[in-house]
Amino acid sequence: MSARLRWLVSAPLGDGGAVLSWVNPAHPGYAYPEIAGLWLRFASRHPQPPATVAAVRARLRADGARGMVGRAGLSYLFDAAAALGGLIATGPAEAVEAQMFEAIASAIAGRRAVREPTDIDRWSTRWTGHQLKVIAPLRRYAEATGDARVAVLAGRILEDFSVRGVEPFDRGDGYTHAFCYAVEGLLAAHAWGLGDFTRDLRIHAATLASWQRTDGSLGAFRSVGAARADATAQAVRLWCAIDRGRYAGAVARALAALAALDAGEGGLRYEAGSHDVNTWATLFALQAEAWAEGASDVGDLW
Repeated sequence: MSARLRWLVSAPLGDGGAVLSWVNPAHPGYAYPEIAGLWLRFASRHPQPPATVAAVRARLRADGARGMVGRAGLSYLFDAAAALGGLIATGPAEAVEAQMFEAIASAIAGRRAVREPTDIDRWSTRWTGHQLKVIAPLRRYAEATGDARVAVLAGRILEDFSVRGVEPFDRGDGYTHAFCYAVEGLLAAHAWGLGDFTRDLRIHAATLASWQRTDGSLGAFRSVGAARADATAQAVRLWCAIDRGRYAGAVARALAALAALDAGEGGLRYEAGSHDVNTWATLFALQAEAWAEGASDVGDLW
């Protein structure tokens, strides 16, 4: 078992089925439903003790019984889709999952990133290109249930955000993590057969390569800011899936940058200088390293 895997199966798991955002005794992480969904996707590929999976599922289903999940008093479309994807990957679609899907469908129809009215204005509360990533867990729901509405909802997201270049993805923020989510969603749509986005994916892969720094990392905002583990790992996955040969050098440099962010037990620091050992970045990195070594399974994109 790799150090990355050993860390993920124990360190970020809290009491009562919680999956923590990060691990840092001096700055404790919080229970994060979106990341619980990603962790369940991981557990579907790397089987964990049934009792552990059951506890994470039970907590996430309790959160999802309200239709959507989130944090800090806000319920997010993006988070709910990630949570639903994890639940579908590890169990049947029952009443709670159907309720979550209906809430997700309503949010997409209304172009709402969050359910509650809010004055908070940041990338995660906006109807911007990162919502393309919602297509990946929606595909899993469609495969599990045969619900024909899913492709229509995915098409609606694509109408808003596909094939429009870099800026409409992020509305000028230049936040690398969100940009990668957008490209991941386009990749998922392409793999699902919802359109031929080959040209656009190649353009976006080249854009990410232009942002890569000499140490192999990607910064928080394009090439600016501290080296971010999540965006660097996401870039590796995208380069491997879009054009492995062309970006072999970029992948090797990015993997070296991720190794430099290792906190010593397999978990990755969120950014250079941080002591927050980050759960989602480590999940992304585990998959990125696997894709770098072998085939890229876009249908299994976390």
